[in-house]
Amino acid sequence: MIDIKNKKLIYIVVAVIILCGLYFLDFKNKDDEDDFNITTSSSQTLEKNYLDIYICGEVNRPGCYLVLEGSMIGDVINDCALGFTENANLLAINLVEEVYDKQQILIPNKIDNTLLSGKLNLNTCSKDELMLIPGIKEGLSNAIITYRSKTRFTKVDDLLKIPGIGEKTFVKIKYYFTA
Repeated sequence: MIDIKNKKLIYIVVAVIILCGLYFLDFKNKDDEDDFNITTSSSQTLEKNYLDIYICGEVNRPGCYLVLEGSMIGDVINDCALGFTENANLLAINLVEEVYDKQQILIPNKIDNTLLSGKLNLNTCSKDELMLIPGIKEGLSNAIITYRSKTRFTKVDDLLKIPGIGEKTFVKIKYYFTA
């Protein structure tokens, strides 16, 4: 039979083994927490880039949000703004377009006559309507109106003829228009 001294010694050994096991498990978990910093061969740490965007219009919770680079408009509206209202005109936006930094995402009302078809006519839209399009500010709006006062738009690709609209801007705004 095991005497009391040996029994105490067994308890102490078991306790030490358990404590060592817990220590190594905790140490392992701390190592796992550091795994999100991925290093490249040049020893640079890769970090996730975040973008500031503003969502407004026919969404359940309009506001400014910080989102991951590469996020799509539809995803950020569902995740951040808690989805669309029942009056949202989903034909007016490209839900799979990637968001960009400092972007305003305006979800129009489907009753709004200016965007009822989902696209603005470049030859008839007003300056204010142009400025509703993400990426078009007053200067670009004026340039579009000046261009069309001299030459009618025959196709949306004519936007590339306007100073200030390069390929990158054109790709972001072309889906909003018809000629």
